[in-house]
Amino acid sequence: MLRRVVGSIRFLNRVGHYFAGAALLAMLALTVVDIVGRSLFNSPLSGTVEVTPLLLVVVVYLGFAHAEHQGDHVSVDLVYTRVGPRAQRVADLVARSVSLVVLGVVTWQLWRYAGVQEAGGYTTAVLEWEIHWFVRIAALGAALLWLATLVEIVAVVARLDRQVSAGPLTPGGGLREGSAP
Repeated sequence: MLRRVVGSIRFLNRVGHYFAGAALLAMLALTVVDIVGRSLFNSPLSGTVEVTPLLLVVVVYLGFAHAEHQGDHVSVDLVYTRVGPRAQRVADLVARSVSLVVLGVVTWQLWRYAGVQEAGGYTTAVLEWEIHWFVRIAALGAALLWLATLVEIVAVVARLDRQVSAGPLTPGGGLREGSAP
């Protein structure tokens, strides 16, 4: 049961990772069309300058949680690699527990800020898109990272990090044999 829950959360965050990839491709396409339009036709694509940072929010925040599952966040391991496996597990648990608290506050504050943006009726200048939706996506991404961090704590404690595995986009997925928790 626990393996199924951990795998499902990892699957959900992998889906978010694919949405982040799609947003990155959209940023690329918008930028290319804008540059070509500006250079060849003296007609830039309207709204590109304001849409690109909004898409960047989607890329960053929806990519965080999958990176947590894959162990892809930047880390400094000057001491970590010199201690034994038990001390490494303790360090992982402490770091991730602190992260849970910080991410909880970040998620809460982003959600509150989205409410402020919505109440104020803030929109982008050219396309008049409501900004609060992108702040809510950031809050969702932060919540997914919080959930991913919690799942990885459970995986470390229950020693599921090497038992839960699956191929691309299959529920129940997780880390492959030999990969970092």
